[in-house]
Amino acid sequence: MVGIVARGLIETIETALDHVPVVILEGARATGKSTIGRMLQARGRLASSVDLSDPTTQEAARAAPTSFIDGLDLPAFIDEAHLVPDLAIAVKRRVDRTGEPGLFVLTGSSRLGRHQLGGSDPLAGRTLRLRLWPMTQGELAGTPVDRLTRLLDDPTGTVVAPATPKELMHRLMRGGLPGIALADSSMPDLLRAQLLAEYLEGVIVHETDRRRDRSELIRLARYLTAATGTIVNLTSLSSDLGSTRETIATRLTILEACFLVHALPAHRPSEHRVLSAHPKILATDVGLAAWATRAGPNTPVHTLGNLIETLAINELVAQAGWTTEHVQLRHWRDTKRKVEVDALALRADGSSVAFEIKAAVDVRPDDLHGLRAYLNMVTGATHGIVLYTGTRSLQLDDHIWAHPIASLWST
Repeated sequence: MVGIVARGLIETIETALDHVPVVILEGARATGKSTIGRMLQARGRLASSVDLSDPTTQEAARAAPTSFIDGLDLPAFIDEAHLVPDLAIAVKRRVDRTGEPGLFVLTGSSRLGRHQLGGSDPLAGRTLRLRLWPMTQGELAGTPVDRLTRLLDDPTGTVVAPATPKELMHRLMRGGLPGIALADSSMPDLLRAQLLAEYLEGVIVHETDRRRDRSELIRLARYLTAATGTIVNLTSLSSDLGSTRETIATRLTILEACFLVHALPAHRPSEHRVLSAHPKILATDVGLAAWATRAGPNTPVHTLGNLIETLAINELVAQAGWTTEHVQLRHWRDTKRKVEVDALALRADGSSVAFEIKAAVDVRPDDLHGLRAYLNMVTGATHGIVLYTGTRSLQLDDHIWAHPIASLWST
């Protein structure tokens, strides 16, 4: 389709439609969910589509949800489905009556869950939830690539064109929101910054409706996007922002539901401890983080490191949604030994691969302490990978390799 960029998630959606009645496609505003619907129609996977952000269409759906759903040609794409919570019950009835896979694709720019569905989820057991992330570097270049699977299966090396410092800074500041990232490369930095500021505030205003604390939500969103890549301690955060721990926790949940930030859970030996461990919070779009930190040629090394880590982890989590197996991304930290690993890819068979991400052109022995500790201590750990801003792929020992960060998107 002319003017529409290929997305790596499209084949995963099509596979899901072969097996489940309803696919829920979630993701931040303006990441391309509506475009996915047009792509599915063009590929012959959908027969009709409706957009509930259109006032007339929304009113018709609210007035008679059952008749509205029964009037759609199936398979159908329903955009912004969270705007009409009662529609879920009508979808459930038609799914139960038809009993076939691939009937509906629903999208929402906030999570389609119990809050949007009136306190319960009538579609439970009938849906598969997929997340559309901002565009990856491969998608922006026109070729979605799954480099995660290759690095998990074969870490030995790959020939890539390394990113120059100037190019890497451009990628950080461009981000992956289609409307900004695909704009003319000559867009002035001031205009890009204004667009990102209006995007962040616009998402919160749109998604939180009449909440009285929207200004505080905006303040927290700016704080967290500027602190991207850091481990969040709610007690410290509440102290910094002058609020209670419980209030900050509630607001953080709202920002996650709006897909402005996402949590990378901590890895622990027992699953129940994962839920209580401190997560790492990252901006969903690295361009938002670059704007919030006022990134530029004189960006401090620590801030640049957090931005590059955000870019790399966001690439990994997006590509994890395209893999043919279930892969979870987490981080690891041993406070007693004072060692940590930036990201882990946990595979369905119990094995894992550790990633260390460095904003440096070389890899020093000290950079490997966390990887070596993880590989020695954790059952199922197979190998470690350092992603850095250098130019060569190197084997550093029997189980650790270093690759240019561009290996995550190069073809």
